[in-house]
Amino acid sequence: MQYVLDRRYPIETEEQLVKAAEYFDKNISRFSPEDRIKIAGKLDKRSAELGVNLDSGRDWIINYTRMDKSASLSPDFKSSMNMRKEACIRRKVEILAGNDKISAESFVDGIMKCAANVTPKELMLAVFDFDKKAGLEYLYDREILDPVLTVFGSLNNPEFDAVKIAGDATQYDLVRASRDHEKLSSLKEKFGEEFTTKFKSNPIKSIEKLGSVEKEILSSITKK
Repeated sequence: MQYVLDRRYPIETEEQLVKAAEYFDKNISRFSPEDRIKIAGKLDKRSAELGVNLDSGRDWIINYTRMDKSASLSPDFKSSMNMRKEACIRRKVEILAGNDKISAESFVDGIMKCAANVTPKELMLAVFDFDKKAGLEYLYDREILDPVLTVFGSLNNPEFDAVKIAGDATQYDLVRASRDHEKLSSLKEKFGEEFTTKFKSNPIKSIEKLGSVEKEILSSITKK
């Protein structure tokens, strides 16, 4: 039996997977950012195995699985960090540095300045560390975004790193299509069973040898 988290929330069957996803749609805020990564990752992996498209309308799954799929920094990073700065100013938060105390907003500025010189994952860990020192963890989902969303996610546009790789179809369109039985059936009619099997297993890699005309056909199927 497969579970989402700590032998809870079974996802062995398609019915159980959908039921679990619906539960987390309503209750994801009850879980820590670390558990949200595990939850989204497990749901995403199992949805690929079962051929079930869970992405539609579930931006949180896209946001919390981006860390393992892309190194793109959120376009909302600066605004999310400024929300932290404002929260620190309101609470007059100070951080102990050696024997001195300095304003927490100075630390926020420091993290923002180093963003271009470290990996997004290192940046996320720095934000986690800062939030713990500043006592901001209890503000997640209320006044500030958690470190994962701050660095890797976007509430405004969760597919901010989408790139057209087959006509007008993005990597997100292809992944969704690989878990859509109706679209897979259409692909089988146009491209044959062998290609469709490869596409279902790895939608991005499977299109590497397709020509521009074939990619346009693929795009018309995956985006309809």
